[in-house]
Amino acid sequence: MPQLNRNFSLDKPVIAAVNGVALGGGFLLAQMADLCVAADHATFAVSEAKWGRGAPWLRHCHG
Repeated sequence: MPQLNRNFSLDKPVIAAVNGVALGGGFLLAQMADLCVAADHATFAVSEAKWGRGAPWLRHCHG
């Protein structure tokens, strides 16, 4: 799985702008960004946990 600045190199900062919901993979992308700017009403969640599925990418979200 591509991960910014781990196995996918970028020489410029990445900024995530969230104006709504960031679920699952969208949450992962927001976590990988250098800066995340979110609206007051933005929602972040790991929806897989609600259904009992594992989220294999979750263990890679630490920086």
